Amino acid sequence: MLLLMKHGMRTTSKEDVASVSVSQSDLHSSTDHTDEDELATVCNFEEDNGAQAIDLPVFDGYSHRSIAVNVTKSTDVKIRPVTQFYAPVTIHQHFTKLVNNKDVLEGNSVALDEDVAILTKERWGGYEMRDGWQNRSLSHPVELVIIGHTASSPCSTFEECASKMQTFQNLHVQTRGWVSIGYNFVIGGDGNVYQALGWDITNYTRDNSIMISFIGNYVINEVKNKQRKAVQLLLEQGVELGKLASNYKLVAHCQVANTLSPGQYLLADLKQWPHYYAGLIT
Repeated sequence: MLLLMKHGMRTTSKEDVASVSVSQSDLHSSTDHTDEDELATVCNFEEDNGAQAIDLPVFDGYSHRSIAVNVTKSTDVKIRPVTQFYAPVTIHQHFTKLVNNKDVLEGNSVALDEDVAILTKERWGGYEMRDGWQNRSLSHPVELVIIGHTASSPCSTFEECASKMQTFQNLHVQTRGWVSIGYNFVIGGDGNVYQALGWDITNYTRDNSIMISFIGNYVINEVKNKQRKAVQLLLEQGVELGKLASNYKLVAHCQVANTLSPGQYLLADLKQWPHYYAGLIT
């Protein structure tokens, strides 16, 4: 059983309770960041490199406008007392079967390679986009690709990554009023691509671009080879499908906005990729 309270979190552990993760928006702390809510100088990591990945913070009930809680591998979850909730509460239930990588790539996915796929929202447990997505059509071929990070804790398995995708969707839809997750694609630590808005819908970072976000905080996390492989295969597919221009520019999030994203490690890696463009995009 898991007991969640307004001023803190307490768990009575059972073997079937594997993990609890929390994501937050509109934080008042300058050192805690999730989902790219960051203060930074553009692409400068020499002085401000202390951002921390958030997993289980202590709630004070007032510092956060929105809190999303993920519970995995639990059959008994209770929230009490209800009299301490001072805002509307929405509970989404997602049931994810434990699977191996072969099972992950079967059904509701588009294979990029024998061990890499684009997993649709049906595969990772997302819900339909909010009405309004019809007004966000994206013209092709797109000439700009932006790489960012979620500034959250990382994931290494399909179950963990799918759970985080559900959290991102809840945060972006319920708190920010977006039609779905605000990126076009998300790269998981399991080496798969998770479809968010996809190739044909404008993201919430910049018009006329494709936004790809890596799950994790690459101010402190390092890029995995399988993540690098997944995004390269995705970009190759984009060119083959005519979604990306053959001479597209690849830039870091901090080259189009004042943010730490994508973090020093991912930025250093990005500079070695084909199509990388070093200038600022205004």
